[in-house]
Amino acid sequence: MQSKNAQTSSTTLAAVEVLDGGGGDGDDGTRAGGVDLSL
Repeated sequence: MQSKNAQTSSTTLAAVEVLDGGGGDGDDGTRAGGVDLSL
C-alpha cells in the first residue's frame, strides 16, 4: 500500500487527510484505503 501512496499525488493525500480529520497511527492506513481509520 505504501507503494500506491508514493504514486498518488500529494494533493490527493492531503485532501484525504483533511476529510478524515488527520489520524496519527491511522494516517497511512487512511491514505491507502481511503477509509477513515483515524476514528
